[in-house]
Amino acid sequence: MISRSFLKSSLVYTVIGALPLASSLILLPFYANYLSTSDYGIFCLFVGFTALVQILANIAIDHYLVYHYYDSQDNHEKVKRLVGTSVGILLVWGIIITLIFSILGPQLFNFYTTHLTKEQAHISFFPFGFFCILTAFFNSFFKTCTSLLIAQQKPVQFFWFNVSNFILTIGISLGGLYLFPYSLTGPMYGRLLSGVVIFIIALISFLVHFGFVFDKSLLKSIYKYCYPLFFNFNVLWIIAYLSVFIINYYVSTDDVAIYNFIISATLLIEFMQSGLTSAIYPKVFTLWTREKSNSNSPEVNIYFNAYTGITLLVVPLFVFVIPLIVPLVVKNKSFYYGFTFLLLISVGFTFRGIQNMYYSSILYLKKTKKIAKINLYTLIFQIIVSTVLIMKFGLSGAFWAFLLVKPFQTLVYYFETKKMFRYNMNYKKQMIVPFVYTAFALVLFPFYFKYNIHVLNFIQLVFMWSITFLVYKNEIINFYKTLIQKNFSLK
Repeated sequence: MISRSFLKSSLVYTVIGALPLASSLILLPFYANYLSTSDYGIFCLFVGFTALVQILANIAIDHYLVYHYYDSQDNHEKVKRLVGTSVGILLVWGIIITLIFSILGPQLFNFYTTHLTKEQAHISFFPFGFFCILTAFFNSFFKTCTSLLIAQQKPVQFFWFNVSNFILTIGISLGGLYLFPYSLTGPMYGRLLSGVVIFIIALISFLVHFGFVFDKSLLKSIYKYCYPLFFNFNVLWIIAYLSVFIINYYVSTDDVAIYNFIISATLLIEFMQSGLTSAIYPKVFTLWTREKSNSNSPEVNIYFNAYTGITLLVVPLFVFVIPLIVPLVVKNKSFYYGFTFLLLISVGFTFRGIQNMYYSSILYLKKTKKIAKINLYTLIFQIIVSTVLIMKFGLSGAFWAFLLVKPFQTLVYYFETKKMFRYNMNYKKQMIVPFVYTAFALVLFPFYFKYNIHVLNFIQLVFMWSITFLVYKNEIINFYKTLIQKNFSLK
């Protein structure tokens, strides 16, 4: 049964939880208009570096805290020890990582600009590389706080925490761009100063609600749970940012900018999917815990089917709308070349529903080593495909590599999890329809170089919406009924 309360919390977690993605999306046209193409490419490299340091500073503590909270939520003293220990580790380890990178950062940046890029411009560590380290530490701490709020089902606090971060990031970044156009000063200060404020907010929240109660006995459990996830997140970072750095090596920062601009546009899809995931996971974990079964019930499948159905409505609309509205706000036409590949890279997001089903079952069973194994296979595939295609085809090769990784990763998830969990899913809704969309995109793609892309995007919209309404009509009808009734059951 899906209730209106679920839809309300879904709205909060979908819209508010994805505000960090939204801020990047809102700032995207300003970056494109107020930074040179090359400077925007360098900014993308800084963002990638920040993401890496954030992973190193967090060491997957946020996941440990959230997924062990479900086991401890009925015992307040146990929760206090869990939270206090996790927060203590985050603070101490974050400071250590900051010190290490502050010392080694200049040498790392010199090595990169000397050996790992063909660009002539030198990217210095001070001040912006150092800003990346501090921003990563602050964001890691804040993310752990907001993840716990989701687990506690506290949408009001979650709302205000994320809105504060959003307003600060947008305000400072835009102010800096207007005061210092064609400079990275605004974007980098926007990320840093908002990070300082959200760190203070998160720290106060932890102190007020839990205090700091350090329990040494949890260290072994933390290590056992986190180190496979930590390895996995580093692998995912490589998967996410590898193409950016390979493009910078084989081509130029201008091409990095074009690639990242189009990939960043897909944050709209990430915006929607991230919020849906945040809303669905607590419900799914609660059901599995209550049922004590290593298999999906029909009630669990409802959530994942709805997830994929909604995605299949959003992605085709996104592909149609983005090339129409971006030129209204972005005047640098060099970015428009990426529209040719927008459909190609967007279809991969339709596999996220089944991936989340596999991923959540692994987390539920606490088999985190399995995730690391899956993503290691994906990483090997990504390195080979990205290097070969970018080296041979340049920027277009990067977009092809982005597409190929998604279905490959889905298949690996399937083969690695099918023996430990019974999914009892509707394969037509979870796998076949996304594969049909991908096949249609591949057939349509060559025509993007000959005909009007807006017409072709409209064709794919009509095609996929027709299939989606046909296959997911029950989910769509009942979802609509939920908006006007107090609750309902999906048959």
